[in-house]
Amino acid sequence: MSDIDFKKLSKNELEDLGLKYGIDLDRRLLKSKMVKQLKSFIDSLSKDDLEQEARKEGVELDKRYTKEKLVNQVATIGEITKAPTKVATLDEKRARLKNLNF
Repeated sequence: MSDIDFKKLSKNELEDLGLKYGIDLDRRLLKSKMVKQLKSFIDSLSKDDLEQEARKEGVELDKRYTKEKLVNQVATIGEITKAPTKVATLDEKRARLKNLNF
């Protein structure tokens, strides 16, 4: 189906990937069931559906590519557009806690 190795992904990563395609996976299920649900859902998508999901993220796909290539492009959208998050230092966390009103 695609170059994505679903078995190497964690349950959280599977859930995030599912959301990119428009399906909400239940992490209470076994990982194998989550993979099966995700694969069958992706297989049921048309090129138009994939293009719609990409447009929600502000990305335009070229429908001249194969469905497999489009699936991989949708899967990598977050990796391309996601900015690295800054981890707060201990001092920054303490300063934020002091500013909270309890």
